[in-house]
Amino acid sequence: MVFGLISAAIAMPLGIALAQLIVDIVIKQSFGWSLQLQIVPWQYLGTCLWSLAALVVAGALPVLKLIRNSPIHSLRDAL
Repeated sequence: MVFGLISAAIAMPLGIALAQLIVDIVIKQSFGWSLQLQIVPWQYLGTCLWSLAALVVAGALPVLKLIRNSPIHSLRDAL
């Protein structure tokens, strides 16, 4: 979960900067018009929370499988 928080803290500002760059430069030079970039913090927060929840579930599933198997059974399967 810590890695998810770190990557979200890096990705969010970089994504906003990239979107601003695309809106201000690429669209304006390609099409001759521009858009107003609207940042809605609640949507970013919701997306971040959903991704962290998915990260927790994806990390918990292998741990639950390991807990269900006994160490002897896991050793037999490995050999």
